[in-house]
Amino acid sequence: MKARSSVVSGFTLIELLIAAAIFLLLALMLLSVTDHVNTLTLQSETQTLTRQGARAALGLIQRDLEAAVLPLDRTNTSSLQMILNGAGIPAPCRNPDALFWHRAGADGTAAVGYFVRWKTNDGRIRADLYRFYAPASDTGLFTVHEDPENWVNADRIDALQWPLSENVAALYVTCWRKTASGTLEAVPDFDSRAEQNLPVLVSVSLLGIESRTLQRLSSADEITSLYKNAAGARELQALLPAALRAGTRVYESSFWLPAVQ
Repeated sequence: MKARSSVVSGFTLIELLIAAAIFLLLALMLLSVTDHVNTLTLQSETQTLTRQGARAALGLIQRDLEAAVLPLDRTNTSSLQMILNGAGIPAPCRNPDALFWHRAGADGTAAVGYFVRWKTNDGRIRADLYRFYAPASDTGLFTVHEDPENWVNADRIDALQWPLSENVAALYVTCWRKTASGTLEAVPDFDSRAEQNLPVLVSVSLLGIESRTLQRLSSADEITSLYKNAAGARELQALLPAALRAGTRVYESSFWLPAVQ
C-alpha cells in the first residue's frame, strides 16, 4: 500500500515580502497623516496665541490712548507730549513706527510707548511688540520736565521696556487731526507740541507672524526692507512672498481720543 503524502499550506517568501511592503506603506501613510495633524494643531495653537496677544495689546494701547494728557498750556514745550517717530527714538525701535506719550491714571501721570523690536537669540530670529512705561514716581526715569527734549532715548527705553506680545513683525501708527472743514487729515511724524493738541484719532495696525514663519527668514531684512513701501500692516502683508504671507495675520483698530478739544 502506498504511503499518503501530507501537504503543508503556508505563505511563500514573496507573499511575506509583499505583505511586509503593504504594512510598511500603510504605516508610513499613517505617520504622514499624524505628522500633518500635529503640524496643523501646532499651527492653530500658535495662531491662537498670536491672535490673543495682539488683541490684548490693542486693548492696552486703547486704554493708554484714551487716558492721554497734555499740559493745560498747550504752547508749553517743556512738559507732557505725544510723539510719533521722534528724533530721540532709536532706529531699532521704529519698525516702522513707534509712538510715545503721557497718560493719566490711578497711579498718576506716566510715560508710555509702543514699538516693535527685532532680535536674534541663539540663532533664532524674534520680532516682538514692546511697551515702555515710566511712572512719574520714578523721578530718575520720568524726566520730561527736567529734560523735555530728550525724555525718550535709547537708554531709557532699554531700562523701561518689556515685551507685550510675541511674534509681531510690524507696528504701523497713523495720527489724524481734524481740519477746519471737519475732515480728517493724517499727520506724518505727529508731535503734539507742534500741533498744540492731541490727535483726534489714532489708527494702529499690527502684523502678526507665526514662529515657524519667522524661522524661515534668513534675516529680518526680508520684511523690514518692505516697510517703506506699505502704508499699513495689510499693505505690508500683500507685499510678502506667498510662503511668508501665509504665516502672517493683520490686526488693526482705530481709537478716538476723548480728551481732544
